[in-house]
Amino acid sequence: MDRSERDYKPNIYQRVIDILSGRKPDRLPFIDRLELWYSSHCRAGTLPEEFCLPADGSDALSTQTRFHDGEKQQAKSLTEVHRSVGIGQELMVPCFSRKLHGVELIITFNDEPYFRENDPVLEDFPRLDDIIPTERPGVARAEFITPLGKLTTQNRLLPNMVAAGAIPYMEEHILREEHDYRKLEFILIHSEFIPRFESIKEKQNEMGEIGFVVPMLNRSPFQQLLLNLIGEIPLFYMLRDSPGHIEKIMALLDERFREDIRNLAGLGLAVCRVRRQPRRRDDQPPSFRKIQPALL
Repeated sequence: MDRSERDYKPNIYQRVIDILSGRKPDRLPFIDRLELWYSSHCRAGTLPEEFCLPADGSDALSTQTRFHDGEKQQAKSLTEVHRSVGIGQELMVPCFSRKLHGVELIITFNDEPYFRENDPVLEDFPRLDDIIPTERPGVARAEFITPLGKLTTQNRLLPNMVAAGAIPYMEEHILREEHDYRKLEFILIHSEFIPRFESIKEKQNEMGEIGFVVPMLNRSPFQQLLLNLIGEIPLFYMLRDSPGHIEKIMALLDERFREDIRNLAGLGLAVCRVRRQPRRRDDQPPSFRKIQPALL
């Protein structure tokens, strides 16, 4: 857009675009993320009345149920809350998912069958935050069944985490024994990039000028090892006991990461964020520096 045009009307979305494009906006946009505040107050029944809908629930923008004195009340959508207070909404949306060909995924929640699918499509393998419940406490155990055997994970959500609007934490990672490597290699090799470009556009259209969608990549290969696949302390031992296996897995993760970036190159995104950037404290041990990319 030509900034000299008379019909130029700055708003929060346009100001963000101006900054990312190297143009000076008329003023800095005030944009934030209120997901945790919103979810925790909806679940606790403490959302301010001004952000609740009339008792008849006539507003179609409701997306959350608020409990107050034992009664259900419908809350305005998060976008409408942002709009009401005049604060821009930043929304993180995955750019893509991955289809795990040749894998059967079985999930139980609190020892009850919850989910089962062949060739599942996941946002952030092996995490299951887009599938398992976040509204009630419990333990989700997952089995990734491959032709070479199965891998398992376990995620837990505590009552205080539900109240805070948090997501489950992984207490058992997918890579624990030496014989797990070949099974993980099978999953990575046979995974397929599934774009979610239309979802990004839809979310931006839903928010309109009050918000800005930030497309997300998965974690960097090192962060995937550290947080998703092995865990911080076990990674120390595996680097010592099975360095060859770690290097091979890192090579596969790096290959997939580069493939993801190539697939996104033609999308024309103004910005794209890695889900969690490496931090300097993550690569302090000398053994980690061998596989951790250099930080700026």
